[in-house]
Amino acid sequence: MRNTQRNTLVLSVLLTFLLVGGGTGLQRLHKKSGVLEAKNKDSKAKIAALDYQLSKIDSLRYQYMMQQELLAQQSKIIISQDNPTITYEYLLQLLKWMGRPVQFDFAMSEAKKQEAVWHEYVISGRTNYRDLIYLTNNLEHQRAVLTIEELSIGADGIAASDSVSFSMVLRTHFQEGGSEAAALTKKEIPKVYTGYMAFRSRIYETPPPMEYDPALVAIDSANLIAITQNRIFLRDDQKIIRILAVGDKVRDGYLYSIDNKNGKAVFKINLHGIPENSTLFLNPEK
Repeated sequence: MRNTQRNTLVLSVLLTFLLVGGGTGLQRLHKKSGVLEAKNKDSKAKIAALDYQLSKIDSLRYQYMMQQELLAQQSKIIISQDNPTITYEYLLQLLKWMGRPVQFDFAMSEAKKQEAVWHEYVISGRTNYRDLIYLTNNLEHQRAVLTIEELSIGADGIAASDSVSFSMVLRTHFQEGGSEAAALTKKEIPKVYTGYMAFRSRIYETPPPMEYDPALVAIDSANLIAITQNRIFLRDDQKIIRILAVGDKVRDGYLYSIDNKNGKAVFKINLHGIPENSTLFLNPEK
């Protein structure tokens, strides 16, 4: 074999190996390129998602703040767990929010210790009547789900007429997944009206001492001397003529109605705790 043929054969073999190796390398590079392109596409999608989230971050932050605000303003929140210490500390926190020093005895009810969804407690003590009203109002309307099952109130006598003894049965409700009692915040609730004393005695054996307006006429010492369709004329014990219309005040009451046809005037008078009718008839001779 001549040198030219030998060189041609060697070059052909080398070229064959080169072509086979190059094809294999290109195939591997193509596979790697596909993997890299897929990763690049996935990365672009993640970047786009992050860009979208970043563009919405102010809106998301606002929504989060609104959710937190709504959570803080929830009317009622059930706590996750309860025991005597938790409820007692919550009651003390209520008194701090109220700013009223109500002293009480506190005990867990033996009959309900094993209850699954609520615990029952007995609270008793002695305090100002208005303070007790504020306490019951806060127990019912503050955030924790507490319910008053029974309430009894007793007077402590004339010497302490503004104080009452009380006893109540209270239930603390709880549920797994609820809030921590210590995390509950004060809720602004409507003020309870305490001007009317619900437990004040309404009927008296003897009328209580009262201060009267001297300008008001006393019906029991006055005479009806004249009457019209919408006015009456009274002469009081000082011989002074008083002219009254329906609704005008008199001592212990007011003029309720005028009966011109039958010559009488009807008053609503409250001497013993219950308004009663008192009637004066026309007597022109006096």
